[in-house]
Amino acid sequence: MTTKKMSDFRIDWSKCPEAFRCSLENYVLHGLFPGQFLFCVLTNDLMGAMRYWDSEGPLQDLTTFVYCSLPGLCYGTSDDVFNWQAQQAA
Repeated sequence: MTTKKMSDFRIDWSKCPEAFRCSLENYVLHGLFPGQFLFCVLTNDLMGAMRYWDSEGPLQDLTTFVYCSLPGLCYGTSDDVFNWQAQQAA
């Protein structure tokens, strides 16, 4: 398993939808749980994300930011998310 710390990456947070910025920054930088909605987005669970989505901001903007701006190691499967959390918290 590759161990990467956030200091290995550069993210333009201005491209992140404002409604999700704080939660995603805390998750990516510190490994904090991002909430159930963002967990579903990060783990590619569209149906789960729709259950928790409160229509705050376009979903397409959020998924584009995750795919285009975040390190690929921090999203994908639930194991990917949990591994990222553990690495950032260490």
